[in-house]
Amino acid sequence: MSRIRTLGIFLVVLLLIGLTYTGMGYLKERNGQKALITKMNDINSMLSLIPSPSADLPQRLVDAQKANLAAKQSVLAADVDTTQVIKTVLAAAGECNVNIIPLNTDAWTNVAIEGINYRVLTISLSVQGSLANLTTFVNRFYGNEFTALVVETVTINQPGQQIAGSGATGADYTGIIGLGIYTQAAK
Repeated sequence: MSRIRTLGIFLVVLLLIGLTYTGMGYLKERNGQKALITKMNDINSMLSLIPSPSADLPQRLVDAQKANLAAKQSVLAADVDTTQVIKTVLAAAGECNVNIIPLNTDAWTNVAIEGINYRVLTISLSVQGSLANLTTFVNRFYGNEFTALVVETVTINQPGQQIAGSGATGADYTGIIGLGIYTQAAK
């Protein structure tokens, strides 16, 4: 009997140790849960301090975008003299030691970009010169006196290749440059 009693006491002690261990784990979980609840409450109270966006925010955004577009459009010239543009392009070519083989202009056309109308003058240039001179020539159009001059295309051919219809060959590079000058549309 003493063996059974010792075994019973051992089992009771073992059971008490297991219950103590489980109870301590439960208390740790409960304390951790309380800490998380406290953090959540703190975060919720901080979030409640952030004001809600006003109901007219989408309309204010649209108005700001329209004002931005209007400001950009006001930078565009109302009209540009085609002769002055061509003189400027030819002068830049001379300064950069670039030969313009033919220079073609199209008539002013109206173009709609994102629902806004613009007038556009398109110029196509066949050019010949060293690669450094051609690069300098193209770079002259960035930040030029024409605020809305856009280099739309640049194609440079290696020496010895011929530009179709020009008859130009040789050690110089040849290329075709497409320019566009954008102005405000007639109202």
